[in-house]
Amino acid sequence: MKRFSTKDITVAALFTALIAVGAFISIPIGLVPITLQTLFLMLAVFTLGKVRALLASLVYVVIGIMGIPVFAGGNGGPSHILSPTFGYLVAFVIGAYITAAIVEKGLENTNVDSCSCVICAHKSELLVYLKAGIVYTVIIYAIGLTYLYVILNVYLHKNVSMFAVFKTGCFVFLPGDIIKMVVAMLISIKLRPLIAMK
Repeated sequence: MKRFSTKDITVAALFTALIAVGAFISIPIGLVPITLQTLFLMLAVFTLGKVRALLASLVYVVIGIMGIPVFAGGNGGPSHILSPTFGYLVAFVIGAYITAAIVEKGLENTNVDSCSCVICAHKSELLVYLKAGIVYTVIIYAIGLTYLYVILNVYLHKNVSMFAVFKTGCFVFLPGDIIKMVVAMLISIKLRPLIAMK
């Protein structure tokens, strides 16, 4: 099993802090607020590698459960586990490891083309990020919406349909998620070389 180096811990801690900051930049619109968390999470997934991305997201969730108010809206504590939105936090961790592994694997076979246009020159790299970003988004919503549905209907005894859950916890966020994914992709082109993945 790979040990965490000092550099791993330092870089992961930096991104944990960024994710926490992203949670405070939020727009409350019902049960699930709009935040910048996913922007910094995708940056972690695209640039850190699976070990650091896992560490950054896991530490963020753990310190929040321990009571430090780093979740959206300044929330935290073990009671948040029964919050309807906690499934998204679980998905952050699972998705970070899986999709960062996809990025690592994809970039092993990526060549930068000789083109003056940034997007053209990094076309293969961007395609890897796009694939990983889509997978990450699917994981977040698959776990997050399922948890949201179960907590609302089973724990809180509300009669909420799956369509209503999708409307509340997914549809309204997709345009913003796409924008954040594109921004993360473009930033990662410059950021990734500065952060060695291994």
